[in-house]
Amino acid sequence: MVINEDHKASCWMNVKAKMEADLAAQEKAKAEAAAAEAAYRATPEGIVDSIVEEVEAELTADDAAQGSAREEGGEA
Repeated sequence: MVINEDHKASCWMNVKAKMEADLAAQEKAKAEAAAAEAAYRATPEGIVDSIVEEVEAELTADDAAQGSAREEGGEA
């Protein structure tokens, strides 16, 4: 509803319904993305990718631990 050329009004219930619809759409999109990721992770390629990610994370953590030990003057 237009009050004057500088002001407009809207029913809160319309805004609330829009916000709820947007939230529901976001939640649905997250659920679909999670399902797609789970389906991919169940494929041979996805399994290999998971293993590669785990190994890379371990190597990165080991490198960081060794770097900290060197900075402190000790050995890892």
